[in-house]
Amino acid sequence: MTDQTLLAKARKARFDDLPNFSGHPSEDVERFLKSIKNIAKVNEESNNHEVLEIVRGKLIQAAGLWFDNHEHIFKKWSD
Repeated sequence: MTDQTLLAKARKARFDDLPNFSGHPSEDVERFLKSIKNIAKVNEESNNHEVLEIVRGKLIQAAGLWFDNHEHIFKKWSD
């Protein structure tokens, strides 16, 4: 198994363990976004569309609806 494959599996495991985010006031959006950023290992200049897919995969309820209604605005992670 290559290092790349191992790294991808480790990131997937971390993503699978990440809780969903609904946007409820009791949830910490900064913590959620930091977790996504750590998993994806992106920086401020990244335009990686996959990161947006990761984020959308964990958004539920009001947060998911908000993202769906504003998805056309987001072309890259830094947006």
